[in-house]
Amino acid sequence: MISALVCAAFLLISGYLNAQAVINEVCYDPEGADSGKEWIELYNPGNQTIDLSGSKIYSCGTSWTLQFEFPYFLLRPGYLVMIGGPGMNNAQFYANLSFQNGGSASDAIRFVNA
Repeated sequence: MISALVCAAFLLISGYLNAQAVINEVCYDPEGADSGKEWIELYNPGNQTIDLSGSKIYSCGTSWTLQFEFPYFLLRPGYLVMIGGPGMNNAQFYANLSFQNGGSASDAIRFVNA
């Protein structure tokens, strides 16, 4: 009985620790002026709620730049969260994102779980 409880507790804890959101979609170069229209969408593909509090989104041209840090936020399984500029009416969080749009610098976006 005790070994079954320990095993169940281990599975619950390991499932929670492995829960991770993924970048689902990014709009880094919208038509026209980019200001206020860039956005990123994260998705929880797992079956556990993910605490995104303190998680960060970075972009890179010639160096990594912090674009957004989550306040307290729980992302439920199968749900999406959008972070976008003020021009994005359906975003859950607003930030003045500035993603690299090509040129001579490299382009990259990184999501880091807290």
